[in-house]
Amino acid sequence: MLAQRLFRYPGMIHQPKDVEMSMQMRQRIAESVTVSRRTIPSFALDRFVETGAIDIARQSIGREVEQRTGLKLTLTDFLLQAMGDTLATMPQILDRWVEIDGRPVRIVWVVCAPPE
Repeated sequence: MLAQRLFRYPGMIHQPKDVEMSMQMRQRIAESVTVSRRTIPSFALDRFVETGAIDIARQSIGREVEQRTGLKLTLTDFLLQAMGDTLATMPQILDRWVEIDGRPVRIVWVVCAPPE
């Protein structure tokens, strides 16, 4: 259908082969996404984050950075930096937990050095 619509306007496309290849590629992508959605469990997580302090920092630091570099820092930039800083100083945030007999149990990872 897409190809039929595009061929009504000859100036839009120069080579029908490009349309055919594009349609085949889109079909493969659609099939891959369909398989992924059927086989990979998905979940959603919703959290409220107080961003007042980050927004104040973004407004003050962000202006200076934009003037010096031309880059406009976003809230996402500051959130990612804060998460990286936090994970570096508090790696226990990355701990994994499972439920056993209705109680949460922390998974302990044991790292062994290779023999010398």
